[in-house]
Amino acid sequence: MRGIAKFVTAAVCVGAVMASTVDEASAFGYDDDTQGLFEVKIGPYMPMIDEGLDSDPYDTFFEGRAMLYGEVEYDYHLWRQFGTLSIALHAGYGRVSAEMMAPEVDDVDIDDESALRNIPIKSSLVYRYDYSAHNHNIPLVPVAKAGLNYNFWRVTDADGETVDIDGQRGSGGKAGWHATLGLHLHLDFFDPRSSAAMEMGWGVSNSFLFAEYTWTRIGGFGDGGLDLSANHWAAGLTFEF
Repeated sequence: MRGIAKFVTAAVCVGAVMASTVDEASAFGYDDDTQGLFEVKIGPYMPMIDEGLDSDPYDTFFEGRAMLYGEVEYDYHLWRQFGTLSIALHAGYGRVSAEMMAPEVDDVDIDDESALRNIPIKSSLVYRYDYSAHNHNIPLVPVAKAGLNYNFWRVTDADGETVDIDGQRGSGGKAGWHATLGLHLHLDFFDPRSSAAMEMGWGVSNSFLFAEYTWTRIGGFGDGGLDLSANHWAAGLTFEF
């Protein structure tokens, strides 16, 4: 009973603090005339290149390390009523590298490096449930995205040149799809005065800190090349204007 009482007391205190900021936060909350947003995100990306193969070339050469992956996204709002519906364009870049080894001498390094680059171009339909944030001052915004992408890939040597082995060039591209679920935290809710200053100075109406998880499947619309499918997470910042 004491535990329940403590929980109830804590909940009431938190509610009181949030309620005390409602009037101030609502003055700098969601604007109906916002037209779009910009996102930047970063996270690990582990491609499923070895899936379905008899060997594990990616895991062996890169020692099971994931790519460091970054992405920028621009959303244009199409409709805003019970949430916000947008269309988005994304551009990403991922890279992982490893030193090449001398043949049959595993403990000797060659002064050379090979890298795999992953460059996806994507388009998405995005839904943000910001109705409660707009009307009830709840600073959490669930987000769902789905769309198509085309992933360019390239294997390079130490000089940054595309690898060419036996006449086969180490580059290509494959189409696929992606789906994303995320949760955004409305930062302006906690500091509405800074939000107002940012809007006046930079035209940014709302800012968010977020985390999201994406399912990417490559190769569903064509054969050949590397399978750059992955299940990956990312974190970043959103600026709505």
